[in-house]
Amino acid sequence: MPFFKSRVIYIMLTVLITTLSGCATTDTTASQDFQDEASAPGPVYHPQRKPEIATPEMARKNLAELLSGTKTRVPGVKLPSMPPRCDTVSREQLQALGKGPSKASACCDAGGGIMYVLFNNLRVLGNGISGSDTVFVSNTELLDSDIVVERMSPQAAQITTITSVDDAIDNRPNSYDNAPRPYRVSFPGGISFYFEKLDDATAFADNLFAIQQVKQKTSAERLSLFQAKLSQYRAGVKPAVTEEQRRLLVQANALGQRKDYPGAVDLYLKALDIDPVAYPGAYFNLALLSAQMEQYKSAIDYMKQYLLLEPGAKDARSGQDKIYEWELMLDK
Repeated sequence: MPFFKSRVIYIMLTVLITTLSGCATTDTTASQDFQDEASAPGPVYHPQRKPEIATPEMARKNLAELLSGTKTRVPGVKLPSMPPRCDTVSREQLQALGKGPSKASACCDAGGGIMYVLFNNLRVLGNGISGSDTVFVSNTELLDSDIVVERMSPQAAQITTITSVDDAIDNRPNSYDNAPRPYRVSFPGGISFYFEKLDDATAFADNLFAIQQVKQKTSAERLSLFQAKLSQYRAGVKPAVTEEQRRLLVQANALGQRKDYPGAVDLYLKALDIDPVAYPGAYFNLALLSAQMEQYKSAIDYMKQYLLLEPGAKDARSGQDKIYEWELMLDK
């Protein structure tokens, strides 16, 4: 089958921003509340399993409402690919960030470093949270994540605003936002979510925790099923791809070609839920897509599953070499 299996060109994780404005606000309430708090910076909340969050579907619905801004101001997202400092970013870099379909704003902390971006189209998918085509926090990452809400220091939480490319280059930002987002939830790979209010941060953590608990259970069940099917596959029992799987694989291929990597991953995983060994190439593609989003642990795991199914494939050598490359990136 002509499913997407060519090596995806490895690119640096970038944020696709079309509008570099909108970070500053005039709401001083949250800032004053934060300044009045006596607690020192550090962990302030560990999530709990709440009875009202009965299913992962309910948790995803809650997250979608929270991240859409219907209940709170859209949270800031810290990305490892952003330029290290506002005072060193070039006009070309900001212009490159300003291209693409995602709408967001870039913000700086008081020290001149780019603190986070504000996405207007955060998506909650079945397999994670997507900020743009390449910015993605997967549910797989939640397996090993210690979900904690941290309070930042007032200095770290205070931000300035990039209102335009010219302002960022010619007139370095010097006005401070009156509504900092001091509460942070961090993930492996350098991506963090910042919230203005503690209640919103704890709700975010609780819903992620509910997904994490189910994910840990289902992940073990899926691994057990894969191992059982692997033995049959190696013995020559190779199931055919169903029409529903083919539909999902073709659609995943199409999203991958459009560089909607999170969406492509979501559909590949749904295809594997139907049968985990009918189309081994899905694991190869999942590995490449995960690497595109700098999720190297997931990339390694998917490639290893592919090699277990197809150790004699023509691309097995290149697949193993990719694992070596991703292990280096993971160590960094």
